[in-house]
Amino acid sequence: MPDAVVALQEWQAFRAATGFAGLIQDQDRWLETVRYSSAVLEAECPQISNCTLVIEGCDVQGGAFTTHTALTASTTGAVQLYLQRSAPYGSEDRLSSLIRWRIEGDVNAEWNLMFRLNLVLKS
Repeated sequence: MPDAVVALQEWQAFRAATGFAGLIQDQDRWLETVRYSSAVLEAECPQISNCTLVIEGCDVQGGAFTTHTALTASTTGAVQLYLQRSAPYGSEDRLSSLIRWRIEGDVNAEWNLMFRLNLVLKS
């Protein structure tokens, strides 16, 4: 299978009122990576306040997700993360079979976020 560049999420902005705990990417938009050996994830997040953008993965539909990276107000800008399927790797940098994003909002404050996510997948 050839290498691929995939937009996990095009530019998106979210804003929520106090009391709203967060969002999870729609399941039909989760990215399946089983055919690839490695990936470079690029997260661009120029605006974030009172929330955390979590990029996470799992290996089985319905399985437990683990965090690859989490972006907060202190990590605005662009972040790159190298993920690989073969050892050696730590839990955060192992390429999962499914990748998604999740937003954890502060229920005690209004929160907002603007971001996009791209992956370069290698065979």
